[in-house]
Amino acid sequence: MSARDIMPFIVGSGGPKIRYGRLNASESFREGELVFINNDGELAELPADDSVALISDLDSGGLGGVAAMDGDTARTDGFARSTGDLISYYPWNEGTLFITKNYVSAADTAAVPPGSIVGESFQIHGSNAGVLTANWEILSTAGVLGTDVCAFIHQVLNSRMEPITAADTTTGVWVVFEIYAREVNA
Repeated sequence: MSARDIMPFIVGSGGPKIRYGRLNASESFREGELVFINNDGELAELPADDSVALISDLDSGGLGGVAAMDGDTARTDGFARSTGDLISYYPWNEGTLFITKNYVSAADTAAVPPGSIVGESFQIHGSNAGVLTANWEILSTAGVLGTDVCAFIHQVLNSRMEPITAADTTTGVWVVFEIYAREVNA
């Protein structure tokens, strides 16, 4: 997948929360990709198999977030990671805000995010096809809390990083959101 598909949205002073996990064997994720803590307590990449990211793709606990650094064990440029290395990630489910330009329609084609999506929850998709091949993206299909890894939209920004209005359907570029990846308690 591509590096920096999803990154933290930094507001005010200080930076986003960071957590660490020991790298699972044979990983190839890049900074900005979705990762989770598996049942062995290791950091692994969420399946990017051209389908919606599901909570059932996670091991028990639902811990994870967005990789803050590469976790590639197969690099050949001298920067390969080793199984067990500590890898940092920005956690989901803890109020961390993220930002991306990767917003696509249900037909998996690039779309302009309208201001009216603020307050909505959408699916997150790991694309292996379509216009944003090899990218993590927000799919403009309603997310199902407790089933999907969901992006809850906080703001849509224009190219100058200014919030747009709910009626604006033409100038959206960036989407600011939280990631929810947990089962809903009955």
